[in-house]
Amino acid sequence: MYRVVFLINKQYFDTKMSRVRFHSIRALFNHNNVEGIYTGPGWDNWISTISLQANLDNILKGRECHLVIGYKPLEIHGFADISYTTCVRYNEMYDKQWTLKEITESKANVIICHHYNDYKEYINILKNKKLNHIKCLTWIPHSAEANIFKPKPEIEKKYDVALVGATNVQTVLGEHYPLRARMYELINKIPKKYKCGVIPHVGGSHLDAHTDKYAHDFANKINSAKIIITDSGIPKSRFGKYIEVPMCGVALAGDVYDDHPKDVEQLKSFLIDINMQMSDQEIINRLVYYLENNSKREEKIKNGIEYTKDFTQQRYAERFINILSSIRIKNRVNYFDLGLHTGLELKYILTHILTPHKKVIDFQAYGFEASKKFALRLKEQYHPQPELNTTIIHKAISNTEDNIKLYRVNLEIQPNEVGNSIFRTKNNVTDEYEEVEGIIFSKWLKENVPDYEEHFNILKVNIEGAEWHLFNDMVDNDMLQYFPVILGAGHDVDKVSELDSDKYWKLIKDNNINIHRFVADWRTELNANISEIIRKEFKLWKQK
Repeated sequence: MYRVVFLINKQYFDTKMSRVRFHSIRALFNHNNVEGIYTGPGWDNWISTISLQANLDNILKGRECHLVIGYKPLEIHGFADISYTTCVRYNEMYDKQWTLKEITESKANVIICHHYNDYKEYINILKNKKLNHIKCLTWIPHSAEANIFKPKPEIEKKYDVALVGATNVQTVLGEHYPLRARMYELINKIPKKYKCGVIPHVGGSHLDAHTDKYAHDFANKINSAKIIITDSGIPKSRFGKYIEVPMCGVALAGDVYDDHPKDVEQLKSFLIDINMQMSDQEIINRLVYYLENNSKREEKIKNGIEYTKDFTQQRYAERFINILSSIRIKNRVNYFDLGLHTGLELKYILTHILTPHKKVIDFQAYGFEASKKFALRLKEQYHPQPELNTTIIHKAISNTEDNIKLYRVNLEIQPNEVGNSIFRTKNNVTDEYEEVEGIIFSKWLKENVPDYEEHFNILKVNIEGAEWHLFNDMVDNDMLQYFPVILGAGHDVDKVSELDSDKYWKLIKDNNINIHRFVADWRTELNANISEIIRKEFKLWKQK
């Protein structure tokens, strides 16, 4: 089950005449695999006196949220800073200055284009911009509400030919719909024996738009014509009318848009092709041909109905869910637990951090334990449970890959066997030892965790003085930049007389190594708020 929030000012939701963007959200929220939440200024669950983050936290009440879809995100303060994965969707992206401003300032993680030509263009635009907060740029084609846009044979054919959509619209591109503007005049030159007309645009906002009144009215008007004329505009985009009209079982006349090659080929099977390169008489002749040849027109209608079956809002929802599924693959989290002992910290991280978010992250846990006794116990516990994605490694963090001695703790001092160390001069170990294979952490990481640089990495360390080798190794190999969260104790170097603790703490300070206290079985009241630290750092990591 995916939990998705649609963040929109209630006024826009209620009054926006064009409902296609809201029909797709409704279809998504009606899907059996989705729990949808509407919120934003004006909604009953919105508190205007608190921040967006606080509002979402209050609504979700600790439950997982897989995506927050924003409508006009720059108008909702704090969108760029919320801790959840965010998304913006675009019907048109021709105004590059504004679109890039919105994408950049909203820091959206997922960008969904509804036009394939926009998607292809913005792949290169955004790649060159190097906006690291973007984790997914994708395309879902325009779809239509099949319960509204459908054949209605009971409606009288008032028009032989009708022109629909806005005309004389000026944008940064100039006359946005040149073919419509031309047809506005040309439609009067079609022979008088044919009933022709212009169906006017009803305006962009109405107080009762949320009732779908205007969507139903538009579908009825489409059904009142034998042929509907539209165009793909200067952007050559697959606008909604290329779906809505054929879905109504009405022949569509217009120009061929610039879209997915497979889709363009299908378009040609149902479109009556008229374009700006044709003369007035050529356009009129083509329209008249399809008016006079009912069988040819019906063939176009049949092909159009078949084509639009793949572009219902239900299919939009299914495509959107595929994107939700793919997002978790991009959110790879690695947890490295160095010094497991009995594995209490590992258990906490799996139980409270990783497993509850399994639907939106792809995680892997690696546990290192130098003591053979404890390593074997943990292998028996975790390896038979592959769903926990946990690997136990019986090796000791060191500065060598040779076998080394692990000195056992004095059981009279530590009867729970906490404190085994690779250093004989640690203050609570004895001469008794076992041999264990050493590893250099940076070398092991490069060899065993492909693409770790692209993942969110959490490190927990409590290795009884071997922190000396670990952090020197990580500094020397420039590894710290890939570990935004470091947990543990980090104080055991002070217990090893052969190590220079002053140099160690200078190393920690000079390299801004912040070790958040995390010890599961001793004075837990001193621990940092691990969940909150990871949540905040994860959000920052996604925006890099």
